[in-house]
Order: sequence, then C-alpha cells, then structure tokens
Amino acid sequence: MFVSSRYSVHPTCRSSFGIIGFSVTVTTQATKFSALHVDQRIEAFLKHFREKLQAMTDKEFQTQVDALVTLKQCVDLNLAEEVNRNWGAIQRGTYVFDVLEREVKVLKTVKKKEILDLLDELVYEGKSRRKLSTQVVGFGDQEDKLTSSSGDARKQLNGVTNNHVDDMQISYLSCDGNTIMNIHKFKECLEVYPVTVINQ
Repeated sequence: MFVSSRYSVHPTCRSSFGIIGFSVTVTTQATKFSALHVDQRIEAFLKHFREKLQAMTDKEFQTQVDALVTLKQCVDLNLAEEVNRNWGAIQRGTYVFDVLEREVKVLKTVKKKEILDLLDELVYEGKSRRKLSTQVVGFGDQEDKLTSSSGDARKQLNGVTNNHVDDMQISYLSCDGNTIMNIHKFKECLEVYPVTVINQ
C-alpha cells in the first residue's frame, strides 16, 4: 500500500475459490477525482509497470526476485503468523502447508520473459484478460455532514437516518457502453465455474 497527496492505493494478488486475480484498490476524495479518472490512472499505472519491467536488465530483475525470495524465507515473528497461514490453507481446502517453500522454488527458476508474457496475457490486452471495475462514489459535498458514531453509521448503512428518512440512494454513473446497470441480469449471463482447489 502507498499513499500520496491525491490517492491511497492498495494493489494485491488474490485467489478466490481457485480463481487467480489481481486487484488495485484506490481511495480518493469524491470531490477531487472522478471514478473514470481513477480507472484511467490504474490503466496508466499498469502500462507504466510493464514498460519499467521491460526496461530492466536481467541483473536488476534478478535483484528483485532475490529480494522476494529473502522475504518469503523470513521466519514467522510469532506463533500467530504461522497459525493464520496454516489455518488459511485449511479453510481454503488446499491443505498446502509448505506454500512458501514451493513459491521460493518457482521463483528461483522464473525468467523476466515469462513474467512479461504472463502480464501480456492476463493483465494487458491478452485474450484471457477479464476486468471488473467497481466504482463507489460517496456523497461529495454532503460527506462532511454525515455523523461518525457507530450507531448512526449503522442506521445510515441500512438506509435510515436519525430522522428516519431514507437518504441512502444508489445512482449509477453515466453509462459508457460497458457499464453494468442491472447486476442480477449481468450475473445471469455469466458462466458458472466449479470451485477449484489449487494444491499443487
């Protein structure tokens, strides 16, 4: 995660029921930047990242890989870290308790071209690329008027304010041809994949 004067950005890799993904979460003030602008900046960041990776020498790339290997070989600082990692493997049904050792083994053989090819296929304009951009815009000028107590926040979350007035409204952003206007209808068109357990 990194924070600038304009954005708070949190990129992460994820595995949701065996589906591998990469997400970039950006938090900014609704009065400063539009959701479309933030989405465009994410795409610009991904393009810049590829250019930077492409420009790396093999030695520079290997330095980054070695640093990641060192990080994954660090011992757990406390018992909670080890328990959480192993319990996560149980909850996901993978039962792979040596995942860090396996990752290190793969990292020691990875090549820069393999990473570039993977990025081109999955993150950039490859045939396998799938992108979902979820954009939530706050109240704008009305944000300062919202109360901060947990009780009021819970009521507002349920669409009820102190005056029992239904102020919570959902308004969709302008449609650009790819905007999902009906979530239920969109879900009906999707293919259903079985839950996949990655244990190799």
